[in-house]
Order: sequence, then structure tokens, then C-alpha cells
Amino acid sequence: MTDIRLETQETKLSLAILLEDDYTGANPIGNVYVSLEGRKEKSIKNLSSYYLFLDLPLDSPETKPTIQIRSDYYFNKDLKTKIGQGVIIIENNPPEVIDPENPVKRVKLKPKPSYPFPVGATLIRGMIYDSSGKTVPSAKINVMGTNMDINNMTSEEGEFVLYFRHLKEAETEKVGGRVLVKVDNSTTITLQVEYKENNLDISKSIILEEGPSEENLEKGYGVEAYKTNVLRKSNGKYSLVVVD
Repeated sequence: MTDIRLETQETKLSLAILLEDDYTGANPIGNVYVSLEGRKEKSIKNLSSYYLFLDLPLDSPETKPTIQIRSDYYFNKDLKTKIGQGVIIIENNPPEVIDPENPVKRVKLKPKPSYPFPVGATLIRGMIYDSSGKTVPSAKINVMGTNMDINNMTSEEGEFVLYFRHLKEAETEKVGGRVLVKVDNSTTITLQVEYKENNLDISKSIILEEGPSEENLEKGYGVEAYKTNVLRKSNGKYSLVVVD
């Protein structure tokens, strides 16, 4: 009788990436891809929706690959890492050392304007332009003065969407049969916009007041903080134009 020997090969979990839709708090929708830039190791998605990296060279000389997350409906996410000397470090501020006994990194993904929000979702949509009238990609947009942590960025086309999720009764107010969002006990919403122009860091504030007509918007109604800001409304979308 011929002896048959089966080879076994042990694998070890080095890193697990758990992704979360920032709007729903659930697993992301659509196609999502997680990879390590410049490395041959591929992620494996398990039944619990973790993206697993196995047998990364932790004991080899230090390398600095980037974890790249690409998807249909979310902004790209890149996490710079250090791998080697027995550890994995995510280069946040401050750096995050991954626990080798529980090597899980949780990552929230921000929806792009093309995200299929449900009917009835509370959203602010708009476009950001620089002083020359060009759209601004990768600008940071933040709702000021709120504990709701509402922020996002602009797409390559300069478009943005901000979403209010799980609003409580105390965070809304009924006015003339309409339900309005309240921030700091007011229905006036202030946006902080940050972007780069000619290698300079630009920061602008703008106030959105509920209800102004398009004619009043053109006259400056609902615009505050910076006289160089012009707020325009077209097809239900607000646009911030920076005018020197």
C-alpha cells in the first residue's frame, strides 16, 4: 500500500479591516475593494464582512504600504501603514498600533453624492467653486456648532452632500407645516468650507437660512460671515461661489 502524506500549511491573521457605511452604520453597499498598494498579498472577505490580510511579513524589514479602499458609492480611503519589526502601525495622528491578538481596524466610509439615499433623507447638496469659478475637488465641508458630527468632502466635480441621520424630535422644528433641522437650537445652518487654492489654505463660512427665495438669494439674503461669499440655488441645490 502506498503511503499518502498530506501537507498542511498554517496561516496567521495579520490584519482585519471592518468597513462601515457612515450613513446607515451598516455594511457598505455596492462593490468594495480593499488592497495593499505595492504588495502581492490580497484581502479575503469572510462571511462576517471582514477583509482579511494573512501572513503579512511582520518580522521583515519595515515597509510602508498603503491600505487602499475603493468602492462604487463612497469616497476613496487610503490608510498609510508601517509593517515590520513585529507590528502594524496605522499612521494616524497619533499613530495607531494594531493589537496582534485582535488585529482589527474599523473604517467608516463617507457616501459620495451619487450614493442612493432613501426617499425622505435629510440632505444638503451643493457645489463648491473657487475664486476663478472653477469647481473645487476634495474640499472639506463641515456643519458648524453641532454634536451630530456632520461633515463630508467634495467629489472630483466639486459636488458635495451632507446627510443628517437619525434626527431626534429635539433636533427638528415644525414651521408652517414643514419640519426643519435645528442646529444649536436654530434652523439656520452654518457650513465651514476648507480647500486649497494656489497652494494656500482657504477657509470660508457660510450660513444657510431656510426658506429664502431665489431672488432673495441673489440679493444676498441668507449669506453671512464673509461678504465675498455668494450663495446660489439651482435645481434644489445650493452652490458656494467665492468672489474676490
